[in-house]
Amino acid sequence: MNRVRADITQTPLPDESLQGRPFDLPDDVAHYLRDVRRLDVGAAVELFDGTGRVLRGKLQQVTDHGVAVFVEEDTTDTSRESPCEVTLLPVMPKRKRWRWVIEKATELGVRRIEPLTSDHAVVDIPDDRVASKLERWQKILGSAARQSERAVTPTISAPMSLEDRLEAYSPEGLAVAPAARSDGPSLDSVLSESDASGSDAPGAVDLWVGPEGGFSDGELQAMESRDITLCRLGPRILRAETAAVAAITTIQTRLGDLGV
Repeated sequence: MNRVRADITQTPLPDESLQGRPFDLPDDVAHYLRDVRRLDVGAAVELFDGTGRVLRGKLQQVTDHGVAVFVEEDTTDTSRESPCEVTLLPVMPKRKRWRWVIEKATELGVRRIEPLTSDHAVVDIPDDRVASKLERWQKILGSAARQSERAVTPTISAPMSLEDRLEAYSPEGLAVAPAARSDGPSLDSVLSESDASGSDAPGAVDLWVGPEGGFSDGELQAMESRDITLCRLGPRILRAETAAVAAITTIQTRLGDLGV
């Protein structure tokens, strides 16, 4: 049965199961199903809350005043989550490029996104606009999760400086940073070495991606001092957003589930 998927990450769900019960949808989800997708009573839907919880059922009521779904199944579904938990720590590009990065990162299975500013790229977001920016970014992530049929939406944090993030940083798994014109090993060889024993792939990879002008010399030294492996992404110089997607794809192919 084809079900229309909808993101309810902005709506706290009760702890108890909703299976076998009607559930009134929040206004934004009701608008999406009724006015955008033009669904009517009886239509099959799947609602995900971003943590892996999924409600499957059929629309029971569709009116101008609200939409209700009868929940036939209240379950957990992480079947589309990669076994490799990738945290993306990108120095933020500007405007539409940033939206593109977090959208594609979600589609490729990233678990967390931690935006950074750096010596060569400072995106100034006033303190009083951070909350609204985070809300906007979370909606982009939810939309990308819906499109890619993920039930888990990546988390995203408020931007911070690369210097501040590195200050107390200690990687729990593999940490890599593609760096333009680096004389280090290729990213693929670093990943291959980490998986050379044939045992389970690393459970986590932190991916640090620099800005258009690259990391500064001081930043590169600080990263190496924190056990972050500097590596190459091939012979060409890539835009920051291209490097992010290329690196995530390489990680998910080698250690994740893109080869499945």
